[in-house]
Amino acid sequence: MDLIRGDKSEWLGRFKIDEYIIEKDKYIKGKWQKNLITDKWKEQMALVTTGTYEINKITMHYLGLGDDDTAPISSNTSMNSQVGALKAAITGSIHNNTTYNIGQGSWYYESTEATYYGILKEIAMFGRDGITMLTHALIIPTVTFNNTKTLNILYEVEY
Repeated sequence: MDLIRGDKSEWLGRFKIDEYIIEKDKYIKGKWQKNLITDKWKEQMALVTTGTYEINKITMHYLGLGDDDTAPISSNTSMNSQVGALKAAITGSIHNNTTYNIGQGSWYYESTEATYYGILKEIAMFGRDGITMLTHALIIPTVTFNNTKTLNILYEVEY
């Protein structure tokens, strides 16, 4: 019996971006989009079974946004064109639901955070070490972020 490896894994991730347009007092609910689980996260999760993993490399914590539309591949270790600094999750939002085998986290971007302004095309989640990229995806359709809106991003990983 052969093991299933790589992108054939049943381990899934998804995200959605909800926008709030301030001047119109209007919410735009994002649709769930799939993301790619990186090889680095798969490697770290495999190490969990041996007890030799590094907790800061596998714990969901930071989110990165970017303005490049190059298709991600599982061997990616960094974003193609990151805007702003990596952002920590909302305090207390990282949690798991063992009934459904889902890990979740939320990130909030305030309208005044100008370093993230632009047309957002890529998204990636990083471990607590701020180095290990866990997931990577294109944002389709793209999201324009500026001082007229806020963003709330929900990420889920099913294992």
